[in-house]
Amino acid sequence: MKKYLLVISFIGFLFGQDKYRFYLESDENLKLVGENYDIIKSELDKMLADYNSKIDLDNYWKVRNSERVFVRQERDLDAINNALEMDRALMAGMNIYEKKAHMDLIESYGTKNIYKDVGGVRNRIIDKDYSGIFDKSLIEMKSKWNDIVSFYGGYSELSKVGISKKDTSNFDIHIILDKIELTGSSTCLAHINIVKADGSPATDNALKFHKIPKSTYKYKGVYDIDYDKDYLTLYYGGNIWINVKFDKKAYLPSFENLIVLNKSILPSTANSQNAIKMMIDDLIPEKARKDPYFLKIKEDYLTIWSIEEFEHDLKNMELADIQMKVYDNYVEYKVDPCLEYQTFLDENFRGKVRKYKKAKKKELKAKEHFFKILQSESSYTHEMKKQLWEESLVSSSYPVLYFIKSYGFDPSDPCE
Repeated sequence: MKKYLLVISFIGFLFGQDKYRFYLESDENLKLVGENYDIIKSELDKMLADYNSKIDLDNYWKVRNSERVFVRQERDLDAINNALEMDRALMAGMNIYEKKAHMDLIESYGTKNIYKDVGGVRNRIIDKDYSGIFDKSLIEMKSKWNDIVSFYGGYSELSKVGISKKDTSNFDIHIILDKIELTGSSTCLAHINIVKADGSPATDNALKFHKIPKSTYKYKGVYDIDYDKDYLTLYYGGNIWINVKFDKKAYLPSFENLIVLNKSILPSTANSQNAIKMMIDDLIPEKARKDPYFLKIKEDYLTIWSIEEFEHDLKNMELADIQMKVYDNYVEYKVDPCLEYQTFLDENFRGKVRKYKKAKKKELKAKEHFFKILQSESSYTHEMKKQLWEESLVSSSYPVLYFIKSYGFDPSDPCE
């Protein structure tokens, strides 16, 4: 089994991850720290438990807001009377209209409105600020000129309402998802609008033509919220997303979608990142701290050669050259993929092919979610996304895809 892992180790080496990320990305890497593994893992578990305890999603669907409400007007009569007395001589030379305007002005200065802030709760809205699925056509209903003529009862009737063939497109309608309203801890509403191609409201004639009673609808759905919960989250911060699901309705196709939420609702990881750096610097051997791949390279090397040969090469070669030596040996090493596949089945799935295929399907779905989350990061290039995925493969979260990657094909296909 060690042989097929070497390629992935080499890929991780080329990406040049920092030493802290290396130990956090998988339990396999963390175990390379040696005798302090249990201490470090225990501390990381405590940090992760503290991080999770700060996340309250039960009431995420509620938004608290405050509104200023008018209560009454208060008039300072003493101030008003004093101002009138002071301006008596001035107003004596005014006509009746000027005098009235001046008195009203004085009264306005002596009057103030009293307000109070009233707190309230409304349902949270998920809209186009969160995802590109909104305001896009879910269903399009095209119109044909012959059907429009029949709908109005012939050309003579069309002449009465002034409709010509160039108006055909005005009868085309689009059904769009305007927003999703969260109504409970797991329930939501899809707000559906029926519009013209340019996004403006569909006309009454278009709605009648398509036999649609109204232009807006609401449909019930369900959702759940999930977020990253691994050790890497403590170091880099994680993502949070909502999975929404709606069954097929009259004016809504069935669909499931993942929508990335604002990371600001997650706790800060600045303190945990600093603690992780201090812990790894304090508890990991100096050679491993200098280059975290040292222990991994050594482990891979010893699957082929002796410790004496490793120590000799370490004195005479750069670490990168030693890694390349291990990789080159792997390329030359002729591995029977079917034998490796059977070993992988026995060690991970008790020899059950069905469990292997089920795990593969689950990991492929997780991969799809992974890239959906990355799509929300507009600053990431295609190469950066690809690199992040390659790095994620090294983790223990994708054992089947990790295994398949090492061969460049799924050995289960030819070996079954």
